[in-house]
Amino acid sequence: MNTVVPGILTVGLFDQTFSHNPSATAHQPLPATIRYVPGADHIDECDVVLATPAAVAGYPCPFRHPRKALWLIENREFEPHPPRSAMDGYDLVLANDAALVADLGPRARWLSLIGTWLPLLPQAPKTCGISMISSAKRQTSGHRLRHEVAALRGMLPHFDGYGPLFGTGYLPQKADALAPYRFTIVIEPAAYDCLVTEKVCDAFAARCVPIFWLQTEDHDFDEIAACHVLGADGAVHTGVVRGSPNVSD
Repeated sequence: MNTVVPGILTVGLFDQTFSHNPSATAHQPLPATIRYVPGADHIDECDVVLATPAAVAGYPCPFRHPRKALWLIENREFEPHPPRSAMDGYDLVLANDAALVADLGPRARWLSLIGTWLPLLPQAPKTCGISMISSAKRQTSGHRLRHEVAALRGMLPHFDGYGPLFGTGYLPQKADALAPYRFTIVIEPAAYDCLVTEKVCDAFAARCVPIFWLQTEDHDFDEIAACHVLGADGAVHTGVVRGSPNVSD
């Protein structure tokens, strides 16, 4: 442990992803035993260095530290994985891609963006039907599917759209588009085994049933909520998730 701050794990961050909040998951306080510091300014006092590909300008790993971790935050469609030679420079690789984790072996662990960007919400009455929040990005298959869904609004049951895709701009309070709604459409940016982001967790946190698109094999939400899954064939599978290995069961 760090000798400057006894009992505290000091994590040196190398990435702009973390700059706007003290935690990778907004609004959620860090455990009392962990603190984040800008790695470049405090590398000598860090217990571990945590970097993302956006912070690594060149390969191999540029950090001279005995404990180095690489977090592949983005989905592999939006940001392809670094070369294997680059990942070999890290003691621990955290990734949302189960296939990559299996390929890298014991020094890799699965870590997706499971968490919520919402503050703790009081239970509110559900007075609205269906919502959808979306940016206007087009880089990935999930981004493009969101545009397809938006284009079909006139043919689908009515839902309220929020975000740049629907011309409303940035949504300062995401809870406004979730808390009053019974359902929300959640389309992950990509669909591959074990990719889950804060989008579906936000829905659960707001007690909002998600209608979501993602790879359905080998997921286990362990009795989190009822859900509707939009499958790759376009069909909607409905059920209550109760520890099933397949959320469409």
